Amino acid sequence: SIFIYFITHIVLFQDMKRIALEESQKYCQDRLREKPGNPNALRLLAPINLALEASSGKRWGIRDFRRALEADPFNADMWNDLGLQLHKAGKWEAALVAMQKGLEVNQRHLRLHSNLAAILSARGEYYKGIVHANKAIELQPTNPTLHRNISKMYDAVGDSRLALEHMRIAVRRDAGAQERFDGGLGGAQAYRDLSIWSVAQRQTERWHAHDLWDTHRALKGQQNVLPTS
Repeated sequence: SIFIYFITHIVLFQDMKRIALEESQKYCQDRLREKPGNPNALRLLAPINLALEASSGKRWGIRDFRRALEADPFNADMWNDLGLQLHKAGKWEAALVAMQKGLEVNQRHLRLHSNLAAILSARGEYYKGIVHANKAIELQPTNPTLHRNISKMYDAVGDSRLALEHMRIAVRRDAGAQERFDGGLGGAQAYRDLSIWSVAQRQTERWHAHDLWDTHRALKGQQNVLPTS
């Protein structure tokens, strides 16, 4: 059947990819035997080993990434992945250090800025998180998720104007949001968040109006009981 045909070709492709990686791995290992510590061979071997282990279903741990980074310290993607592993292990300070090292390699790395923003805001360091969130938006201004994330950070520091502004941008940028919303599928996250912000803003305005009215009435009442001169 067609299904079996496609499955067979997928399996063959995966086998060919694995064989190519194994051949590349063997080549690097041969170069290392000829010249132990060969930096070029080590730099090539790290991502090859990563790809081979990923294809076998094995997930890299902290030690694996550190070992690979010793061979290839200029790999920003790997610094990012190490940072995520460290954060998952509860070592958030070490995660920040790893990601900062990644930014030293590549200051325009979108995921590093985005992940740093998420980690910092999760630790309550919203202003530092906002700096990295803005950097991520500079790199990819059309990404609705980035605008939604920074909106929540601005809300956390009490800047409702920028929070609402970025949530509105998120809605505009999410091209399929309105269609999903109208389709009765629960709506896009940006639309739900925007409605929450809008309701909250209107409620806050009503509270302010009530407070002003109560203050006005209280002052008027006090004036009525003030002794006349």
